[in-house]
Amino acid sequence: MKHREVEYGVEDDVRGKWRWIIYPKIEAGPKVIGEAKYLSREDAVDGAIEEINNGFERTKRAPRP
Repeated sequence: MKHREVEYGVEDDVRGKWRWIIYPKIEAGPKVIGEAKYLSREDAVDGAIEEINNGFERTKRAPRP
């Protein structure tokens, strides 16, 4: 799946909880794996989208060299 041109996915944990995984571009760093805390797939998707949006906001606020 994609949000704002960032690849992400969700997966279920053996305990019946869901987590998101964000796959940034190679130059942006390694994949980011969220905690398995969501009770549904839809909640994990919402969590991934929120994290991607937050990442864009952090990048905008970061001081530039």
